[in-house]
Amino acid sequence: MTKEAIDGLTVQDIISKYGCHRATAFRAVKRGYIVPKYHVRSVRPLSDMALFPTSSATKIATAVFWRHFRSCLNEKDDIEQESLLRMIELSGKSIDPNFLYSVAINAMRNFLKKKGNKQWIREKKKL
Repeated sequence: MTKEAIDGLTVQDIISKYGCHRATAFRAVKRGYIVPKYHVRSVRPLSDMALFPTSSATKIATAVFWRHFRSCLNEKDDIEQESLLRMIELSGKSIDPNFLYSVAINAMRNFLKKKGNKQWIREKKKL
């Protein structure tokens, strides 16, 4: 991600040029630069998917589910698939098991937040 100088541009100019939120444009004017597409979800898959540790990633996703999200048993498959997809998307960054574990936790948590699972929301204080 590269910074672009925005010398002399107003907030409205930045919004129309980059398509960002008003608050982001205001902060960019204050800072003097903007990072285009900063809020766009990044995908960095491995160049050679044969290097991706499929079996250990599946074990990590299952372990994270049973440790942190077992109250959502009726959505187990969807939650695990979401975490595996996110692990594959970020595998170009690192394939360290500790990194994949944190990616799995965050992917599962975000999936349940998006879905609005009431049971998980009640129990999220335990995490």
